[in-house]
Amino acid sequence: MWRTILNVAFLAFLVHAVVLQARDQSGFISIDCGAPAMSNSTDWTDIQYVSDVGFIISSGVPKSVKSDFTTLFKQQQLWTLRNFPKGRRNCYKINNITMGSKYLIRLEFSYGNYDGLNTFPVFDVYLGVNKWDTVSFGAANSNPGGYSIREIIHIVSQEYINICLVNTGLGTPFISIIDLRPLKNDTYSAPPGGSLVTYYHVNLGYPYNNYSNRYEDDPYDRSWIYYIQQGEWVQLNNSSTITAGTFSQNDYQLPEAVMRTAITPANASDPLKINWRPQVTISDEYYIYMHFMEVNNQTREFNIFVDGKPFYENLVPPYLSTKTITVVSNAINISFHKTSRSTLPPIINAIEVYGLIQFYQSDTFQADGIC
Repeated sequence: MWRTILNVAFLAFLVHAVVLQARDQSGFISIDCGAPAMSNSTDWTDIQYVSDVGFIISSGVPKSVKSDFTTLFKQQQLWTLRNFPKGRRNCYKINNITMGSKYLIRLEFSYGNYDGLNTFPVFDVYLGVNKWDTVSFGAANSNPGGYSIREIIHIVSQEYINICLVNTGLGTPFISIIDLRPLKNDTYSAPPGGSLVTYYHVNLGYPYNNYSNRYEDDPYDRSWIYYIQQGEWVQLNNSSTITAGTFSQNDYQLPEAVMRTAITPANASDPLKINWRPQVTISDEYYIYMHFMEVNNQTREFNIFVDGKPFYENLVPPYLSTKTITVVSNAINISFHKTSRSTLPPIINAIEVYGLIQFYQSDTFQADGIC
């Protein structure tokens, strides 16, 4: 369910995208797969994209989505792609990255019936010799253009990384966009050898049919979706009274648009509950990042329970300042209970959920694994 929501939400976000003035893109690597050699382009946020020609180990074939789908894929970089009809394993080598640094790595795939077959392929993606995930597109009636996205937070062990597509016999692998975004090393911690696969970044408090911008609102270029559980949660929105740039950030650098809103239980005397289970399970262990900021200049206090057990006591969300609390659990079953001292119900502004996967081999590319 949630991978489908993320894919559909991101497509709707593309439709509603607006052009913004870009801030510093230092460390960004943005690759437009299938674009002509030496070409450059910008997306709606003025992020600079370059052709993938200089990154390919195996050449592949540049293709374009059918014209019927360019209105669906508003981002120009999703109009082109590169497919790999030959060889079982085909790779990109991404240079000029900082060894030992943490990156958000995002791959995007827009089928757009580029081959005229009207059949979605299924294939695997690898980081070096380690399998990352299987790429699939679901049913055409719920994903008419064939769009999919994969994201991972990963510490690179070399000054380059290899991203590989592996043919599993279920159609020709292809790819549209490769993004790398540097993160602060003290955020999104995982155990040694572990990486965090994105399930979703959720801006709690907006109706589902509205979508937030990524960069430049978000300096890490995360893809946020809005969500509110009608009937159980009530939206709090202090956008009219919070001046841009007035709240304090922590290392997670949450966008102001995300932190301006929050949810609270529909019945102020009830606990606030979040109980989700992703439809596609990559990992048995979830890393859950909960982000809090008081949006009203009043005091509230609450306790957090995870899987029915006390986890964090007497949390007072700071006014106009972000506090992040991390939960590691095998289920997403969290409740927030106001304390006897609090006259206000609990709130939460945003939540991110990742699955832990372990890579037991180095990222270093093995030459004999190309084909």
